[in-house]
Amino acid sequence: MNTRLQKCLTIIFLFLLHAGQAQNTWTQKANFGGLARNGAVGFSIGTKGYFGTGLDNGGQKNDFWQYDPANNSWTQKANFGGAARYAAVGFSIGQKGYIGTGGYPINYNDFWEYDPLTNTWTQK
Repeated sequence: MNTRLQKCLTIIFLFLLHAGQAQNTWTQKANFGGLARNGAVGFSIGTKGYFGTGLDNGGQKNDFWQYDPANNSWTQKANFGGAARYAAVGFSIGQKGYIGTGGYPINYNDFWEYDPLTNTWTQK
């Protein structure tokens, strides 16, 4: 597995490990469905993890992915609603996810809300 990808996914997997697993152990999960990157963001809603944006050798990304630990799989979702970027921030409140700021050479100050029920982004 690509070293950059391992670093990015480490944060996500910390949130996705099940409480019933043996402590102090790591279990390999499905490889990320997108390209390896840095400066990506992630958040969780319910039992699922979400991950996207960032930068790879081809430039800044706006793709967005969902990880489902119940079936150990990645599914591509609607692209992030704002401009492609890296070094943004991501968090969730209740059943919605949020991504904003970040970017280079343009620094963005916009914020977007993701609704997993409708798979849509709304600028806030």
